Amino acid sequence: DVTPALLNNCEVISNHTFIQQVLEQIQEEVVLVSPDGGALKKIYPLAQYLGDLEVIECSKKRNTKTGQLSDFQVYINDLKAKNCLIVDDICDGGRTFIGLAESLKKKGTNQLYLAVSHGIFSRGFEELTQHFAHIFTTDAFRDLEEMEGVTQIPLRALMDRNTD
Repeated sequence: DVTPALLNNCEVISNHTFIQQVLEQIQEEVVLVSPDGGALKKIYPLAQYLGDLEVIECSKKRNTKTGQLSDFQVYINDLKAKNCLIVDDICDGGRTFIGLAESLKKKGTNQLYLAVSHGIFSRGFEELTQHFAHIFTTDAFRDLEEMEGVTQIPLRALMDRNTD
């Protein structure tokens, strides 16, 4: 919310169209997963836009000195073999999503999917693809080489679709 206020000629594009396209590609019923407090403010309007999808809230702790993540919490007792789509704005190394995937699996989730609008993926995909059936991102940060288990959706396609 701060960045657009500081820039001239900036157009904010919600992730609604991106996630809608992700859901079309998954072709399975999913619940949306908010990985942390930062994502919470955006996920409920998204869930409503997509037809009142169920939302699972999660959290984690970060050691401010070391950056180490711990204590991943999933605020539901049993996912009853549901398919989960974690939605966030950025993935750098992926530690948040790997830790969260492990916690979701302990709660009984079926398939796990990850959708991040800005994919940096500084540690690559090897470990992430061990936890997720599929990863979705845009080309907002960089173009990715084509690889199995990862789909990059061009921003131009989302913008064109958003204006239809």
